[in-house]
Amino acid sequence: MVAETGYPVESHVVQTQDGYRLTMHRIPHGKVPDDTKRPAVFLLHGLLSSSADWVVIGPERALAYQLVDRGYDVWMGNSRGNTYSRDHVSLDPNFPAFWDFTWHEIGMKDLPAMLDYVLKTTGWDKLHYIGHSQGTTSLWVMLSLLPEYNNYFLSVSALAPVAYMSNCKSPFFRFLALSGDTLELLSGLLGDYEFAPSTTLMQLGGQLTCMDYSPFQEVCSNILFLLAGYDSEQLNRVNRTILEIFTLL
Repeated sequence: MVAETGYPVESHVVQTQDGYRLTMHRIPHGKVPDDTKRPAVFLLHGLLSSSADWVVIGPERALAYQLVDRGYDVWMGNSRGNTYSRDHVSLDPNFPAFWDFTWHEIGMKDLPAMLDYVLKTTGWDKLHYIGHSQGTTSLWVMLSLLPEYNNYFLSVSALAPVAYMSNCKSPFFRFLALSGDTLELLSGLLGDYEFAPSTTLMQLGGQLTCMDYSPFQEVCSNILFLLAGYDSEQLNRVNRTILEIFTLL
């Protein structure tokens, strides 16, 4: 995805203390080769996401490219269990033991391993950190329980930070919170330990309803609001009337 845009990209694998193998993606410089030692910035995705989130919308708007073009050495982490980090020294992702973790282990094991690797590789003593959602929750875990890591950062940018859920606006997650114990029990009985909703059908549905100029964008918007809470002003969208859509066809 990155290479197709003309930017250089590297893959780095780091192993955690408990045996998970995590892949990080690095954009060391812009399209023009540059040997300058750039300040390092580490990006960590949110729940059900990956490093792809930081580049998927392209060089004109994606944060990773914007940082590279402004002189940073960009590292994008991947937490255990996601698309790029489904590997372990002994555990198989097809079995329950692989999935016996939460954001607590991400903060205690994944983040320290990745950050130590980035600093060792770049030669810096400190770096910038940008986390989104779960990428902030795991950071709070690490900073509170491994306080020595508070000295690792030049700056921390918390996007949609999550610490306590008392003020969560999403009716969907409020319902899940009330039913959490029951859902966990049912999930265990059914043997469904991996939560991976990204199926071909969902991808196709997302493209048809959420893509720019789709006449069904309001359906997509309301599904997002159900999950994340209503905030229409903060949703990027490109609307067309039905007449305009048929004119474009």
